[in-house]
Amino acid sequence: MEMKKNKAKRLNQIATAIASNKDLSQPCIRNFLTLSKNNEISVQPALELIAGMQMDQTVFELKTERELLRYSHAVAGTVGVMMCKLLGCKEKMPMHSR
Repeated sequence: MEMKKNKAKRLNQIATAIASNKDLSQPCIRNFLTLSKNNEISVQPALELIAGMQMDQTVFELKTERELLRYSHAVAGTVGVMMCKLLGCKEKMPMHSR
């Protein structure tokens, strides 16, 4: 239980550092912020990813399809959003909606 508390605390620290563009002494945060700035990637997907990781620190049950979609986006869709920018994807419509 203590380890999950420590992970949750660390995730909060990372989210705060990314959102405030501070704590650049941390190489992973500094590198991410530099990468996102240089490639015009919003930090919002990273914050949503961290929120999904924070959800994983507790036991929870997804009761609706909407909750499942929100969780899925947080833990996987956010990575796709950021990667699309790096890969130069131009398509705006998600493939599943075609």
